[in-house]
Amino acid sequence: MECGCKHVGRTPDSYARNLLFFQGSNPLQNTFDHEVLPDSFRVYRKDRSTTQPSKRGGGILQAIDTNIESNRRDDLENDFEIIVCEIICKRRSKIAVILCYKPPDSDSASFNASLTAILDNVSREFQDVCMLGDFNPPAIDWRHPDRCSRATDSEFVCITQSHSLEQINFNPSNAYGNVLDLIFTSDLNLLYDVVALEDAFPSNHKVLYFNVALSLPIVSKRTRNGFNFKRANLTVLQSKLNQLSECFNEDLDDMSVWTSWSDDVLETSKQCIPKVKVRSSNNSPWFDPEARHLVNQKRTLWRKAKRINTVNAWKRYKTRNNRVRSVLRDKLELYIESLGRLCSANPKRF
Repeated sequence: MECGCKHVGRTPDSYARNLLFFQGSNPLQNTFDHEVLPDSFRVYRKDRSTTQPSKRGGGILQAIDTNIESNRRDDLENDFEIIVCEIICKRRSKIAVILCYKPPDSDSASFNASLTAILDNVSREFQDVCMLGDFNPPAIDWRHPDRCSRATDSEFVCITQSHSLEQINFNPSNAYGNVLDLIFTSDLNLLYDVVALEDAFPSNHKVLYFNVALSLPIVSKRTRNGFNFKRANLTVLQSKLNQLSECFNEDLDDMSVWTSWSDDVLETSKQCIPKVKVRSSNNSPWFDPEARHLVNQKRTLWRKAKRINTVNAWKRYKTRNNRVRSVLRDKLELYIESLGRLCSANPKRF
């Protein structure tokens, strides 16, 4: 697998919401959204087969937590591997999130022209813009972006600067020390704390983890109906499923057969498997009891410091707050590493 999840954005609160970004040569083609990520994400993707029909596999994908209101803005896109989405916030203007992938062997001048057109259209509507992706500009030193040796690199830098975009990632993307994965923002308070995670995924690029300053309301817990497989009548279920396999209509096309069969399986499951109400959680997968306990301690110390307003009280709160941030980051890294191991065991999911 050439690359996996390259960017992980996270809202910096106890009930963290995530934004995931994938680019590169993964076999996204012929892979369903639910095979890539759980249904707690809205998935926006552009497979390479739609932009380059002659090529197989690959593409780009944005996955945004369903608790974050977002929409695809394909009216602002073109035929290049670029996805534009908008995030709608309650307490600030909406944010444009642009995900790009520029293959190493692509024409830089054409890509720059395409990117300019998109940014021109986006800037007319959005005040806050985030742009990230694998741009493959190995010759640009982002500490000194004005010192470019190639004309197309200078043009790319001018495009970003003319649209007031600041590049905030200086972590090398690979073992050669090249900064290929870039993160641009129009507001330095919007994206911050960029960290490169080592060996999180079986990828030739490091995963970038960063915070996104979105002020989101806590969503109330929802209940949904799910199957209680522990109490399923498996004998009857197996018998009915065997009967279904004998009832295929060979005159139908593949999609009609699949639709009919899946509907029958679902109806049979409803008859043989009792349902149970499942309560959804606002917590992230890595937000375990230890993290919850630390967060509660931090909040208690904050209330106390606010009430008595002494130097020692605020010092204790700041110490605990730093501890909470460190623990949450460590737990997130462990969770991402576990996804990397799962990626090796079941690559089709990614």
